[in-house]
Amino acid sequence: MSTSAGGSSKLSAPAAALSIEDWSELIEAIRDYKLLSGEIKGSTWERVYRHHMKHVLGAMAMPAPPQNAKQLLEGLAKIWADKPGGRTRQIQMQCTTALLRWACEEHRLGEEWDPPQNLATYVGRSRTPQAITTPLQVADILALVDALPDPRWRFGFQLMAA
Repeated sequence: MSTSAGGSSKLSAPAAALSIEDWSELIEAIRDYKLLSGEIKGSTWERVYRHHMKHVLGAMAMPAPPQNAKQLLEGLAKIWADKPGGRTRQIQMQCTTALLRWACEEHRLGEEWDPPQNLATYVGRSRTPQAITTPLQVADILALVDALPDPRWRFGFQLMAA
């Protein structure tokens, strides 16, 4: 990547031709931006973003790397193909999309890297049915509390039910 007079890095070649080092630089730039703007803390980057950005670098290091946002998101979705709708897959798509949107807004990537607004296709839908629970009514909770003979257990149950 070449550097402009303002000090920010700009593209000197089509985005598809960017090297893995260029993508690493792009990820470092968004990290700096998010930390300096106060959007996230360093611990958030380490705990959440760093892991997902490694997957982006892995996808871009493939022998035939993605040529646009759609291909990148599809490739990343394959990592969790067995967990459609999963929270980790959702966060991967959100982090990757944030990187791509920021890079496009900063003119560091071309418009082919502008991600779609709707990520549902890439996140997928969970195949596991939601657990059906039966909520307890206040009267049921009070009856359970009254039925406990030990006051310590009664107090503990009251704390949990509060």
